[in-house]
Amino acid sequence: MFDLGMIESYVLNLREEGGKCLLSSLPDFSERDLEKMSLPFLSWCYFSVDDSEKKKSLRSFIQLDLRRKKSSLGSDIFRSNTCKLFLKKETTYQKALKLIRGVWPEYFEVIKIIKPQLSQTMVGDRFESASDPKIFGQILYRMDSNCPIKWAEIIIHELAHHYLNMVVTTHDDQNVFSQPWDETKYSAIRESERPLIGIYHGAFAEACMLSLALRIISTKKLDSQYRDAAYKMIEKISPLFKQDYQTAKQHKCLSFDEHITEIIESVRFDLESFEFKTEKICATGIR
Repeated sequence: MFDLGMIESYVLNLREEGGKCLLSSLPDFSERDLEKMSLPFLSWCYFSVDDSEKKKSLRSFIQLDLRRKKSSLGSDIFRSNTCKLFLKKETTYQKALKLIRGVWPEYFEVIKIIKPQLSQTMVGDRFESASDPKIFGQILYRMDSNCPIKWAEIIIHELAHHYLNMVVTTHDDQNVFSQPWDETKYSAIRESERPLIGIYHGAFAEACMLSLALRIISTKKLDSQYRDAAYKMIEKISPLFKQDYQTAKQHKCLSFDEHITEIIESVRFDLESFEFKTEKICATGIR
């Protein structure tokens, strides 16, 4: 379903080759250069080098970066005990990963390769989670839920965006820029106008969330509260997905990449089968 080889190649090139270039320039790296780097990338470099002077230099840049982004990423973890406050969230996050590994092993492999970093968003952000194509692998969240299903939903949703970003960047420029991405249409999940590239992203992320929920429901051994939460996810996401799917299809977005379209269509088929079965159960009372 997912091109794991493509992800591995992408991550290897991004982190290892980029890391070599950055490390070769230390300690002559300037704060201005820092603006072009991401915190996950700097952290990867920090834990990948043995040179103590380069580690010291990188540490100072990471501290600067955390302070610069304090409004969106939270406290400077090097100067506080903030990590202790997130032990409960870390436990829930690990439960979410265990859940994904159990019901969707292939997606768990995607997570293992990308190694996402979760960071807090700004107070007052209206979205539960977000990601930025400029900061690969980062998931911004604003959520106090201790439900592993909610965390699994966020992980699946945001990494779907990162995966689609990788797919888009591996296409040649002519193919990418010939699409009508800038045209704005109504987005069901945003309840507002959105460029078609955003609707395409939305439809794919929604498809991935629905696939997670369907897999949870079909796994009989799971706790009933997990299955109940999955039913609620389908109830919430399904109408949004159907609307965004139709918009993306009508405006030829689904012709961009056969692989992504295959995933979306597969989930649409599974959803229709699930809904037909559910309607039959409701009508007959027979499981």
